[in-house]
Amino acid sequence: WGMCLISIFLIMFAILSVEIVHPKNKGIEHEDDWCKHAFSSVERAVMFFFQTMLVADDWGQCIVPLAQKHSYLFWFFGLAVVSTQLGLMNLILTAIVDEASSAHERDIEARVKEVRKEEEQYIQHLKPVFKSMDVDKDGMLSIDELLHAYDTNYEVQQTFRLLNIHRHSLSTLFSMMDDDESGHICYDEFVTCMIDARMQDVR
Repeated sequence: WGMCLISIFLIMFAILSVEIVHPKNKGIEHEDDWCKHAFSSVERAVMFFFQTMLVADDWGQCIVPLAQKHSYLFWFFGLAVVSTQLGLMNLILTAIVDEASSAHERDIEARVKEVRKEEEQYIQHLKPVFKSMDVDKDGMLSIDELLHAYDTNYEVQQTFRLLNIHRHSLSTLFSMMDDDESGHICYDEFVTCMIDARMQDVR
């Protein structure tokens, strides 16, 4: 869009130059032949504005003699310069913003992948923890098994403490994990609750 805006400005000022500047330019003595015919057609005028405003060639050679004799033309060319430069700045800022937005999206994607990887690693860590608490090896945990494991198993104790979960909170935590109120929790219930607790602790 920025490039389209610049092109529109160049063509617009080229047309105005042919209508307004060219008649005045005929009566000006220029040292450079190019300046004599710079505004004689829209094509030449577009080339002039592109050369002086975008490529940043010296424009005083053609403009100063005109502005000295017709002062209002100074404001005309000044407006052309400002408009074109604003269009150019808009083009540059658009490119910068787009790149920043893309970089932000890439950062989010990378962070999501990192969180998923950490979650998978944490799940792998929870498997042996769960098995160590499951004394009767029935694939389920009771509140007694949970409390006994906390009291006797250092790894279990550290797993909960890292989440700021202490022994007096285990009964409440167990009730939250036991959705069906069966008095036992399965591995999936345990993992889901532990991951939720870990995410809240991270926040």
